[in-house]
Amino acid sequence: MSGTTTSSTLLGQVGQNPTNEAAWKRFVNLYAPMIYQWILRRGAKPEDAEDLTQMVFQRLFHSMAEFTYDRTKGSFKGWLRTVTTNVWNDFRRKKSAVLVQYPELEKVPAANGTAADFCWDRRSVKGCEHLRSFLIAASGK
Repeated sequence: MSGTTTSSTLLGQVGQNPTNEAAWKRFVNLYAPMIYQWILRRGAKPEDAEDLTQMVFQRLFHSMAEFTYDRTKGSFKGWLRTVTTNVWNDFRRKKSAVLVQYPELEKVPAANGTAADFCWDRRSVKGCEHLRSFLIAASGK
């Protein structure tokens, strides 16, 4: 995607009018594949990369109105990569918090990974607590 050029007109359209569906569609079609690849390169599973790509766009939706494109301060793609990295870091931090709270779940195999992945995929501490209780009861401890 290194051939993707940033259109200041498109950036202005999504920033000035968040309800401009045509502009947002063009924006998403242009940048989603790049964001998805950046996240995969960080080590995300494809399904997490899809979710995280959506989270990046949610964050962009809320911040584009305040974004001012100024080539002298750096590229839009550089800023976009920073936003993506911040979303990735937030994801890793939250997932680590689940593992700190429920370390035993990392050792339990599940359909697609571990029980910790299962909990994280549902993003529910309550779900992790229920699963942890079930595992403890099943093990007879």
